Amino acid sequence: MTLLRDFLTNVLNPKVALFFLAFLPQFIAIDAPAKSVAILVLGMIVVFNGTLWNFSVAFTASRMSQRFERSASIRKWLTRATGALFL
Repeated sequence: MTLLRDFLTNVLNPKVALFFLAFLPQFIAIDAPAKSVAILVLGMIVVFNGTLWNFSVAFTASRMSQRFERSASIRKWLTRATGALFL
């Protein structure tokens, strides 16, 4: 149920549709025979690049987290930095 709700939230978000409708047409030639296919392909490229970026951020964060957990000194400094941030 949660997956369906999340999917519908993203699909029905008008901001995403407005972004694609405002941003992507400038990269399509006026005399292109299949404009809708071109917008679909460009949208898929954006989704693919976004997915690659999110995977790389998640992978990097996971590796950094593992490294921070192993080092007591790094944990201590992170705790201090977090405390200073909240002050």
